[in-house]
Amino acid sequence: MEFVDIEEGYLRFCGKRKFLETKMEFKNDREIYIRNFFFIDEFEAVYSIYKQNDLAKAKNCYYEASMALAYCVEKLGHSPFGILRHSLYPVLSDNNKIIQKYCSYRATANEEKLEAFPIHFGYAVQTVLNDNNKDLQHHIGWMTKRSKSGFFKKMTGVVTVFEGILDRDIPKIESGLKDIVKRLKKDQPPIIGNYMNIEATGLAKLAWRKGLEVDIKSTFIPQALLPIKELEHYESYDFFKHQD
Repeated sequence: MEFVDIEEGYLRFCGKRKFLETKMEFKNDREIYIRNFFFIDEFEAVYSIYKQNDLAKAKNCYYEASMALAYCVEKLGHSPFGILRHSLYPVLSDNNKIIQKYCSYRATANEEKLEAFPIHFGYAVQTVLNDNNKDLQHHIGWMTKRSKSGFFKKMTGVVTVFEGILDRDIPKIESGLKDIVKRLKKDQPPIIGNYMNIEATGLAKLAWRKGLEVDIKSTFIPQALLPIKELEHYESYDFFKHQD
């Protein structure tokens, strides 16, 4: 596999962003290319945090990723819960409007029947944001069941974090976050995984939204990003302004 450092990666991703923006000018191209913005924004957010010390830019990148997700869900009929870290983009952005939008999303009827771990993860994020402890307990139960064996066995730390949030137990949340960093390092996007764990950081920030100020001494969870502070202004892609 070709090794690409973060500086070289940044130049590449800047070029890809310009290419993708030209593709978005054509409605028929959007479904093909729009998910690529997730990778662009994830990378630029990490570069902003670790190389530019620009937390505002990072939050805006997660807002852009949230808007790309919203477009996929609302205009293309895609699932909002396919990949765990996608459910955390709104939380990482601190944008209250996009958080409210995300909380309105539901899985399709066919997805509901599957009772898959990512669906319950997405709903668990929503229930925390909506202060719905009863439903949170329900989704924790399903995630616990799904993480006992198989592919999602490595997600036990995720379950621990949600249990800690439900119990308002900061040490328990921190224990779960450490487990996520340890077990999910290989699940991070290329290059990004050398710097940050998106799931752990997003869940840590989710805890902060509930007044549970976890303090993890890990370079993979940038502590400076965790305090909740909405930006005065967010920028997004021009094609999101169109209603076609």
